[in-house]
Amino acid sequence: MAAAAAHSRFVLFSCGDALDHAHSRSVEPDRSAGASSGPLGLEAQRHHGPRLHRPENQLAQGSASGAEIRAGGLHPVGGADGRPVWDLSALVAQGAGDTNKMRAKAGNNMVKQIEKTNVMRILEQKKIPYTPHTYDPDAGLDGVSVARQLGQDPETVFKTLVARGVSGGLYVFDIPVGDSLDLKKAAKAVGEKSIAMLHQKELLPLTGYIHGGCSPVGMRKPYPTVFDETAELFNTICVSAGKIGFQVELSPAALMELVGASTADLTV
Repeated sequence: MAAAAAHSRFVLFSCGDALDHAHSRSVEPDRSAGASSGPLGLEAQRHHGPRLHRPENQLAQGSASGAEIRAGGLHPVGGADGRPVWDLSALVAQGAGDTNKMRAKAGNNMVKQIEKTNVMRILEQKKIPYTPHTYDPDAGLDGVSVARQLGQDPETVFKTLVARGVSGGLYVFDIPVGDSLDLKKAAKAVGEKSIAMLHQKELLPLTGYIHGGCSPVGMRKPYPTVFDETAELFNTICVSAGKIGFQVELSPAALMELVGASTADLTV
């Protein structure tokens, strides 16, 4: 900070000096008797304005007095020919403080954006490590687009599907976002003769989630859940955090243990 203050003193003094040389011959009023009618008298001052080599004069044009300058943290530290050289260290410090405040505010806004969803709270309650991720829904809600935004391999990002068997039971299937569910394989995995995908309007009342934000964690009821067997090939996978725009990345083994899931070949 001392270096910054010293630099500020030098710059301000240099500018004042340059302005003094530039204007001293043309706008410095002669305050001797009878000078008001001379070419460098008050008429010249009215035309050209007052000398600008003093910082207090520059600020005075913006209605700030020397006392106000001092009150703002500026203090003269001496200069050539009796002209004050103003110490800007206080303003430098103030600017740095304001910058830090702005950065802190931006950081707080970021924390607010990455809010905790119910899925995240459940994982924390169960002491299951996870990494939260966010994405922009406007850039694409399909699973592959989400995976690209997250910088993840689509094979490691799983979508959650809900189906109903002929018996009336509900089942949850998690498969890679780029794949399609094979209904025959899925029915076989849960011991049903056949299954059909749950209608979208039924999703919210039965699971508590909406289309695009459905997670295998935290459903209204613990439905039988099956993950595609490829989930076991990875150290971590991503699933919805229960809200559009949010995902969680965690161990597939920990996730499947939490929801009581099994694995099977589920994709076409």
